[in-house]
Amino acid sequence: MKSRSGLLGRLLLAPIDVYAMMTILILLAQIGIGERWSLVGLFNTFAQIFWLPALFFIPLALLLRSRRTLVLLLPAVLAFLITFGDHFVPHASLTPTADQTSFTLMTFNLFDDGRDSTSTVTLIEDADADVVAMQELNPRTAAALEEHFATTYPYRALHSDKGQFRGLGVMSKFPLSDDRYWDYDWMSVSLGHQSVRIDMNGQTLTLYNLHPTHPGMQGRFFDATLRGQEIDALLKEARQEAPPFMMVGDFNMPELSDDYAHIVHDYGFVDAYRVRGWGLGHTFTHGVVPFLRLDYMFLGEAVNIAEINVGPTSAGSDHRPLWAALVLQEQ
Repeated sequence: MKSRSGLLGRLLLAPIDVYAMMTILILLAQIGIGERWSLVGLFNTFAQIFWLPALFFIPLALLLRSRRTLVLLLPAVLAFLITFGDHFVPHASLTPTADQTSFTLMTFNLFDDGRDSTSTVTLIEDADADVVAMQELNPRTAAALEEHFATTYPYRALHSDKGQFRGLGVMSKFPLSDDRYWDYDWMSVSLGHQSVRIDMNGQTLTLYNLHPTHPGMQGRFFDATLRGQEIDALLKEARQEAPPFMMVGDFNMPELSDDYAHIVHDYGFVDAYRVRGWGLGHTFTHGVVPFLRLDYMFLGEAVNIAEINVGPTSAGSDHRPLWAALVLQEQ
């Protein structure tokens, strides 16, 4: 009987050991090679999915008293906790003072594939954000937004004629000015970018509504090189902006990517979700359950985050919206 239970235990542990050794090899590749190897870039995108099983395998290894499996699983567990652990730590609240300007903002990749826009309009109406930044906006939805929100959002800057995935738009309850749409002609595939200035009770917030390219769109296997060059170009533009300033949108990148590190560590932008969000913050979904965090709000100088949440539904999009309450500092 003991031999049978021992055999069953070994059969259960064998695939877990293989999984654990693979994660160790990839971790070593991350450290030694980095995203110069496209497979590392691909792994960085799905790292939380690869590492998460280790947390559930630990109890099984303890139950079967396998020290070897525990040791092999430890690097994946530590990597997950170091990278994503602070997402599950309660954050201190921020309450605006009476003399500060506060507002709500939503960024949403609509995935405008020509479907009926009623659910999208309803989602935006229910969110009732002061400012709405949208990616992948097509003319059909833009017309519905113009009609439905003519009073709610009297200030609109919509670029819906750029193609199915290249449309961008901003709707606001505050006055807009200096609307600009651009892309980079040196890129083989570009999804476009937008900037506007928003007059918020005498303070001017510059908002970048961005949609960097996906590594799988450039005709090569998961090559993040052009995304990195594009984000670098955007950051050089952003550096010239006066505060308050912020960037939002579908960045098509994970937290572990070199591009994320470039934005946060090299340029000093604040990832709003890491400051006030709770949970993994997944916004990208194919089906019911979101499994990647691709949508961000990056705060520049003089913008603080009070609250941030991922929307509960997607209105048929392959993204869920990101909603936040923000506060401007007095200049």
